[in-house]
This record gives sequence, C-alpha cells and structure tokens, in this order.
Amino acid sequence: MKYKITKQYTKDIESPLAEFNNRYDIDIFIEEKISSDDAKKLKLIYRLYSNKELLCEFNKENIDTLIARAQYAEGNVDLPDSFDSQFNVTKQSLDTEDISIAKFFSIDDAKLFVLAKLNSDASEGKHNESYSIFNGTIFVDKMSQELLTTQQQSEGAEGNQRKIIFRPAPTPFVKRLQPKGLGSSFIKYEDEEDDKNNKDT
Repeated sequence: MKYKITKQYTKDIESPLAEFNNRYDIDIFIEEKISSDDAKKLKLIYRLYSNKELLCEFNKENIDTLIARAQYAEGNVDLPDSFDSQFNVTKQSLDTEDISIAKFFSIDDAKLFVLAKLNSDASEGKHNESYSIFNGTIFVDKMSQELLTTQQQSEGAEGNQRKIIFRPAPTPFVKRLQPKGLGSSFIKYEDEEDDKNNKDT
C-alpha cells in the first residue's frame, strides 16, 4: 500500500501500525486514534511515510517529555516495503467488488477506523458503503451504513445525541464478502472452522 503509519510511545521504539491506500483515510483514522488515546490518557506519536520518506508526524507537539530514538524516522532501520499486518479492511459499494483500503496489526484499530469511516460517510451523505474485516483469509465482521442509520434513528428516538458506537450483528447473519483477487475457495470463515472442529470431536 502507498502509505504507512508507525506509532511510538515516548520511551519505546517506533513500530509499524497500519497501511493505507488513501491519504484522506489516514486523517480520519489518526483523528479518531488520538481522541481514543486522550480518553485513555496515552501519549503516542504517529508518523506517516510514503516510499520510505517521512511525510509528517502527528501529536508530537503534545509530548512534553524526552522521546526515545525513532528507528525508522532517523534512518537507523529501514522501513519495510510491506508490513505484516494481520487485519485487512475492504470497502464495498453497490455493484462493486471488495477493494482493500487499509491493513492493521490490531483488530481494535481496524474497527476504530471503520467506525470513523462510517461516521464520515454519513456526514457526506454516502449511504451505500459497507466495510468488511478479514483476518488473513478468514472473514471477521462486516459493518454497514444500514446498521449505522438504524442505530442513529434508534438513538435519535431516545433523545440520545451521543456519537454513534458500532455494535456488530452476529457474524452468521452477515453477508460474506471476499477481498478482490481471492477466490471463494480460499476464504475460510470462523463459524465454519468451529463446525469442523465440533464434527471432529
């Protein structure tokens, strides 16, 4: 992917965090990530790279303590051409195949990003987007605008103006999608693995 994000606690080493294809998606994710860090009273620096070149740093201005050396930013270690990211986020619109838009090491970061994307899409009047998360080739979850809209209406009826929080539907009842370029025979699903294990026992 074109862009890479790293993270660094003030006294820890710089480490890979995520990859993105779109610069706008990075801004959406970083804003949500820093907000989440603030709520947890965490202090991290995030760095954006493209073609191994450091483009910018996020949140560094809010760090008032000594920062450890940044192995990628300072050139001590080469930034990998590709991160071994475990969780792949794909996007689907009407009549289009899934397109990979981001990869993460953490499922929590993947879901945080998708939630931020859904809120951003809704604010722009986009109502046909949906996003799937895969762990390698194993389907994990799908988050859709339909679910977001339903929750907005429910919370609006209750007079609750809080920010939308995603609550995923049970996996077996979600339409299963597959990333572009992967045949259905290569896709495994968590519930299928469970069924197989139950039969073996």
